[in-house]
Amino acid sequence: MKAAYAVLTIVVMSAAARGRHLMSEQPSGALAKRLAVLARDNTVVLTLASCGYLDFADNWITHVEALGISNWLTVAQDAAALQYLSERQAQSASMYPGHVLPISDFTGETLGDGSDLLEWGTSAFSVMACKRPLYLQAVLDLGYSVIWSDMDAVWLRDFHTLAPSRLDVVLVDDSESEEERRSDNTGTGLMRFNPTEKAKGLLRDWHQVCQDEESNAQPAWNKLFTPEKRDTLAFHIMTKEIYPHSVLLSQFNPSKQRSFSPAWVHANFQLGAQKKQAFLAQHSVWKVEDVQEYPTCAPVTDLFVATEYPWQAHERLAARAVLKTMGVVSASMGNDIRK
Repeated sequence: MKAAYAVLTIVVMSAAARGRHLMSEQPSGALAKRLAVLARDNTVVLTLASCGYLDFADNWITHVEALGISNWLTVAQDAAALQYLSERQAQSASMYPGHVLPISDFTGETLGDGSDLLEWGTSAFSVMACKRPLYLQAVLDLGYSVIWSDMDAVWLRDFHTLAPSRLDVVLVDDSESEEERRSDNTGTGLMRFNPTEKAKGLLRDWHQVCQDEESNAQPAWNKLFTPEKRDTLAFHIMTKEIYPHSVLLSQFNPSKQRSFSPAWVHANFQLGAQKKQAFLAQHSVWKVEDVQEYPTCAPVTDLFVATEYPWQAHERLAARAVLKTMGVVSASMGNDIRK
């Protein structure tokens, strides 16, 4: 059965205090030992799982396994996720046992109990997302390169082989811009960092902006990733032909445009687990069986209610304009997208 979600009670500290507290924590020896075993070409893929999204974790793992990728590590946000993934991996050799660690091994913070509602628009999601730079920095500080992937994405091709490997940072683009390097909304759902001093400083600054602004991770990132900041970095933004966001992908009709061959399907801009699952199923990349049992989390009480991201209606038409430049939009293709 699909997991339910939970009530979250947050004890609020000031942004500066939260930043000092979390940045003072050090990764554990368990992380260093695990990275030494898992890393491939000194690189590890990091993703995060929580109680309410364990079916997405299974789906993500199924696809990276199919690509022959074994250098991945899941950050378990709560005890339910840690127990489920540990037991699941122990039951199946194909699940690569040893590929899950608790958040406490990255920052020293207390492992949650599975009651966090990690749904976009909730306070819990924003708090969780702002900790991502800390997890990434823990890996960089141990001398490894790190690729971050959101769990609501599906890899169809190996990012290792497609992305430049010697830069400070590699990103994807969630904007309507036809030229990725001018993007005003670079995506944080797929990122690569090398252990350079500039990359480490970028992660520190990202975390600080996220705390100071009390913002979600992606708006904080884009506030930091200004043209002036870019001038100081060696960076690359992957093209939307290969890494489209979901608004763009929703406009694509594979029966009419066969030249468009994305390397992933990302269910961003889809609000809630049900819409994300439906979007992945629509694109034939949902591989989780309905009979799979998942832990039960507590009921929802503070779910952010919305039918559409604030910028989504505008980006429907903008996405069509981008697709036209790729030559993959037909005159008969409709304007509607899945909200």
